[in-house]
Amino acid sequence: MPTKPPTHRPHGTGDRRATDRAYDRRRLMDRRLAYAKQVRSSARWQRLRRMKLRRNPLCEECQRNGVTREAREVHHRIPIRVNPHLAYVMDNLEALCVPCHRKREAEERA
Repeated sequence: MPTKPPTHRPHGTGDRRATDRAYDRRRLMDRRLAYAKQVRSSARWQRLRRMKLRRNPLCEECQRNGVTREAREVHHRIPIRVNPHLAYVMDNLEALCVPCHRKREAEERA
């Protein structure tokens, strides 16, 4: 029985799972990024996050711009990888909506 010919894949579209695993390995090799991941998965962080969202149910960034939008994310003003000692400090946290949080994270990565 004849075999199916190989499928052509355009350049740069390999197995995404393999590249994701490689990216995760690189991230875990950096101790600061590994610690940040550990913080975000801890029960202590989840409690603090819920407390912040209960205290500030509206996006703080949108409120500064005169818009009212529900906050669903909690952002570290000073990132964990920059100063790990501020990971659980309430004054370092900011309640944000999803679009504002994505924008802030993209600015930090740039």
